[in-house]
Amino acid sequence: MGNVKSKKWVKESTEYSNTKVALENLFIIQGEQIPVNEIERDPKYPRIESIVNFLNRNGIENLVVELGEDSLRKIPFPCLAQIIETDDKNLEKGQVRFVVLNSLNGRLCNYLDSKKGWVEIEVDTFLDISTGIFVLVSKPENDDVDSISNVVTDAEDVPSMFSVGTSAAIFFILLIGYIFFAKVDKPGKLTHLRRIKLTIANELPRFDLSLG
Repeated sequence: MGNVKSKKWVKESTEYSNTKVALENLFIIQGEQIPVNEIERDPKYPRIESIVNFLNRNGIENLVVELGEDSLRKIPFPCLAQIIETDDKNLEKGQVRFVVLNSLNGRLCNYLDSKKGWVEIEVDTFLDISTGIFVLVSKPENDDVDSISNVVTDAEDVPSMFSVGTSAAIFFILLIGYIFFAKVDKPGKLTHLRRIKLTIANELPRFDLSLG
């Protein structure tokens, strides 16, 4: 993790603050200083829609995607990952929360949990606790196609948040997306399949951070 691990990250003060703090830590790892307090005023907070709304309001390119291991290894890091934290006292209960996934190297991955700090575990173990939902976030000043490339939706689904100047890049991203066969939707788009999956995965959360 090198220099990334040495950066001063923010610890969540309450479970309810997880969404906000996870996004703040993502920006810290990216080397950005972007105030995120306003996200708590979003009526969708602490759900994933509030993250998408915040990023869109600030003109930051993002994609909400559902990925398996093969596609996950091809996306740019860091990104937000949605996991289910189990209750040691009741294994049937779980709390859905966000962490900052920093890298996958071989059979190991490391991520920043705003409650526990840096965690390094086997990829298979991480996939067991992952909902499969990730938020890819481009660095605000980065207009390069690699910012959130490798996974993308159909051309007609490209939202208005992309400027005319990035049109050529979008078509290139489309080709990359089809090559990787990733399941994606436009930012904020909620599919029936993902609603079902997260409803099942998140039957008993303390705070519902799912897609709704």
